[in-house]
Amino acid sequence: MLEISRFFGIIIAMFGDDHNPPHFHVRYGDNRCTITIDKGVVKGQLPRKALKKVFEWMDEHHDELMANWARLQAGEEALPIDPLKYTIMENQELLRVVDVDYLHDYTMELEFSNGERRIVDFRPLLVGKLREQLLEHDKFVQFALTDWTLEWFNGVDFAPERLYELGKAA
Repeated sequence: MLEISRFFGIIIAMFGDDHNPPHFHVRYGDNRCTITIDKGVVKGQLPRKALKKVFEWMDEHHDELMANWARLQAGEEALPIDPLKYTIMENQELLRVVDVDYLHDYTMELEFSNGERRIVDFRPLLVGKLREQLLEHDKFVQFALTDWTLEWFNGVDFAPERLYELGKAA
């Protein structure tokens, strides 16, 4: 799978040996889906606001997506596509992590774009091959605050909505 774009914690990818109809794959935290380029048919699930952003991006880059599909079918590499640019629109901003304070063990206090602070214990989230690497404490503390969420050295990140749900009021 080749990542072709990333924005607001949303990762867009295409496979070189994928089946018709032309489509792309989306990952947002724990959510996954595929979306057909021409008809916008969605298989899988994304939070409503994230899906809206993906469709907005897809509309802006339809021709580039189709060109990438053709390139991949011809055995060539797909080209990166610009991310969706952030615009503030009333009631359409995705929830994001804006600040983080590491507390202890696997616990952090996160501030979200809605102004709320929540204490999150990450242990329940550290399941699966990549995430289990973070059970080693020295690796867990190797994170960075991106524009939208926390990301670890190995590419693991979590949807801000999931972190918000899991967190307890600070």
